[in-house]
Amino acid sequence: MLELELLLQPFVRSELASLSAEERQLYARLLEHDDWDIFEWLQGREAPQDDELLDILERVRRANQP
Repeated sequence: MLELELLLQPFVRSELASLSAEERQLYARLLEHDDWDIFEWLQGREAPQDDELLDILERVRRANQP
């Protein structure tokens, strides 16, 4: 899904290299979910049932702010 890729790119460019091993695992877990679910979570329209993903989602959101 192009819209999701556009939301993830700033995070990948600016943050991915600095993630700890645990944070990388969380990011990988995030990406295992359906694209539409991730998109809705990033838009703040829904929240994941897995609360451990909330931090990584917030970091992706912040990477998209000017």
